[in-house]
Amino acid sequence: EGLVDLARRRGWDEIGKRLFFKVEAVEQLSFGDGVFDAVVGNLADEWLLAPRALQELRRVLAPGGRLFLTTPLRGTFAEVLDMFREIAVRDADAELAQRIAAHAAEAPTRDALAATVAEAGFEEVSVREDPFRLSYRNAAELFADRLVHLVGLPDWRALLEGDAQRLEEAQRALDTYHAGGPLSLTV
Repeated sequence: EGLVDLARRRGWDEIGKRLFFKVEAVEQLSFGDGVFDAVVGNLADEWLLAPRALQELRRVLAPGGRLFLTTPLRGTFAEVLDMFREIAVRDADAELAQRIAAHAAEAPTRDALAATVAEAGFEEVSVREDPFRLSYRNAAELFADRLVHLVGLPDWRALLEGDAQRLEEAQRALDTYHAGGPLSLTV
């Protein structure tokens, strides 16, 4: 919802022309078969990459239609996960270490993503990896970033089982590691 609201605000002048927004379950879209020339998904998560969701996206695409997705691949936000790993080691918390390892392995690799999309019936699947870095003046700015609030923080809170103190420790650790100065996240 947050990302859709942001898109609405940015596209306000175009709404009603060729741009509209609708939020619904991707596994059962209300659109007819083959009605779109293109489907675009930004920051696709595990639900959008699930086989049933991908099959539904294929269903609403016209013959020759194209699917364009962006999604974090394995290694995204590695710097924050490293801070969580340090906390797990410091506290001898094997359960946290296991949750971090499982979370890191959940993100698809380039090849796994291509295979998932192809298995859903898409042809001519191509996955392009464009790594980049999000730069921040300090850890406080990183943790205040709207994108991080929408994409990173929910997962990080889940990893830490809602332990706000450990999340604050990770922020302090990032600041300590970067001497309170600039830092960046791998995406």
